[in-house]
Amino acid sequence: MSRLHKVIDVEGPGGQVVSVTVHELTVRQIIDLINEEQSDPSDQKSLGDFGKFVSRNLGKATTLSLEQAKDMAPSELKKVYVAFKEVNETFFEVAREAGLLNLLNELKKALVEDFSKLLVGSLKRVTATPSLTMGTPSSLTQ
Repeated sequence: MSRLHKVIDVEGPGGQVVSVTVHELTVRQIIDLINEEQSDPSDQKSLGDFGKFVSRNLGKATTLSLEQAKDMAPSELKKVYVAFKEVNETFFEVAREAGLLNLLNELKKALVEDFSKLLVGSLKRVTATPSLTMGTPSSLTQ
C-alpha cells in the first residue's frame, strides 16, 4: 500500500501557480519529528530554530522548497497545512484517541530512567576506611 498524497495548487511569487504534493508521513518520520522536537525541551524557541526545523523537515512532507514557502502568503501556506492534516489524518486521530504522543513521551522517560538505574547499579561501591598508621587519635582511646 502506498502512502496517501494530495496535489494542491497554491499561489507563489508574482501570482504564479505552484503545484505542491503533500505526502502522508511514515511512522518512522513521525517518531523522528517527535524526537527532534523533544530534543530541545525549551519553550522559548526562536524564529531561527523554527526555520531550521522547517528546513530539515519540509521535504519529508511536501514537494515545496523552503525558498518557495518564504515567498508565499500565510493564507497559501495554510492551504499546504490543511492538506498535510488531511493526508495525515489517521495518525492525528490515533494519536489523539490513544494518547500516543503522551505514550511516546512516557516510554522515552521510562527508558531513560531504567538505563540510569542500570548504570548506577553497575558502579562499584566505594567505602572509605580509616587509616590507623599514624597512631590512634585521642578521641578514639578509652
